[in-house]
Amino acid sequence: MKNPPKEYYTNRVTLRPIPSVAAGAGPFDVFQPNLGSKNGLTAFPEENVRGVFFAPLDITPEGLAVRVHEYGHLAIKKNRLINNEIFKSDIDNGWVQTVLDVVVNSFLWKSDCREIKHLPLTVPPDSRDRASSAQIFLRAVHLRNEHELHKNVLPFLSWLDKLCLHIALYRLTKIGRAKGDQTRTVIAIARKLAERFKYSENNTTYMHVLALTMTGKTSDTSEELPNFSKSEGLDRIIDLLSKSNGVAQVLDHVVHGNQQQSITELLLDKFPQLTTRLTKEKEGRWGSMSESRLPLSKHRATKRAAIQWYPGYSGGVFRYPHRALLPSSDGACFGTRIKRIGGTILLDCSGSMRLKFADIQKLLLKTPLATIACYRGTTDSMNGSLAIVACKGQITPESELEGWFRRTDGGNVVDGPALIWLARQKGPLIWISDMLVTGVEDRRFEVLTIEATLLRKRYGIKNYESIEQYTNSLK
Repeated sequence: MKNPPKEYYTNRVTLRPIPSVAAGAGPFDVFQPNLGSKNGLTAFPEENVRGVFFAPLDITPEGLAVRVHEYGHLAIKKNRLINNEIFKSDIDNGWVQTVLDVVVNSFLWKSDCREIKHLPLTVPPDSRDRASSAQIFLRAVHLRNEHELHKNVLPFLSWLDKLCLHIALYRLTKIGRAKGDQTRTVIAIARKLAERFKYSENNTTYMHVLALTMTGKTSDTSEELPNFSKSEGLDRIIDLLSKSNGVAQVLDHVVHGNQQQSITELLLDKFPQLTTRLTKEKEGRWGSMSESRLPLSKHRATKRAAIQWYPGYSGGVFRYPHRALLPSSDGACFGTRIKRIGGTILLDCSGSMRLKFADIQKLLLKTPLATIACYRGTTDSMNGSLAIVACKGQITPESELEGWFRRTDGGNVVDGPALIWLARQKGPLIWISDMLVTGVEDRRFEVLTIEATLLRKRYGIKNYESIEQYTNSLK
């Protein structure tokens, strides 16, 4: 058989990436962008949530460079060079992604992955902004592509700006070649850069939102769902939507892509047949949620208290010698260390739940490694607040929590934004709520109920109606 022509290899997608090898975890959903696009994105798998590997699958130098770069993001997470703390910081997402890209590329240079020299450097012609210009400058200089810098980028950077960027680049390069957790150092560098280089008021840099235009069978999903009648049952709609790949993409856009449109608006744009059943009600929307930072100073549990020994029939520690005596005992003489449940717990603190500080204390004793957050609407029923009240064995003092309760003192209002926040956290994900979700003016709307249920099903969020019900499930 004759060898196929060269065009066969350059025009046909023949690769099937295996991101689980680079990540040391799985499973992953693999997607590719539209033909000609060189965007990339990865999301590390969490408990009950599949990972995402989004990159070109062609064998061009640029496509290979993007794939190698995304493998690098998974590798630094696997090697514990950077952890999820960086994504929970209050730093602008554009700067977080920029410093991570530099660290990843430095890590790959150290690993002799020279393919990344072909990484495409996208320079939008309208980047008349110091922040976006500085981000492009960092990427270009590190990849040794200074000659590709657009003529409209450099004029916005002074010689002092360039000096600061070179110093930051030097430090980030060293981090990429270091060992051990470097998250706090990277956060400090990103924060200083974000403080020095501000965005203009009318500019939103292209690095902020990555448009995930998936291809394949899920790219045209208008026929995945049947036409719904106005009398269609709510449970059936939710069931069909939760099984749709197209709906999963919409949810991922909102949760991981900082999408500004609501889930309902995106669903109606993607599935025109839903317009016969759902409408874009102006009043049917969530309130605006802000995150309140409460001090965490009162110790209630520690990591040491979170680890318990259990007898077993095998293990590395001979801890229970009295159990080794057979037949008078059971033979489970070895000790196994098992951590108690951690994860993230979201508490609905609206009036219908009637939660008190003592309830949160009891919950933390059962789950000392958990991050616990409370949310509720404000008195005007147009906005809401979310506050982390427990983390890493520390708890907010009672006086601070009572002050937060007095400042909010409203209904639900922000269930949707709070669930989106929860979906981004470390699992297992627990939502303690009576599920009577409401939006602005503390009113209930069918579209909001659908959004909350789809988020819960997509990201494996378990719901309990009370703290007592949840703690009883741990026994």
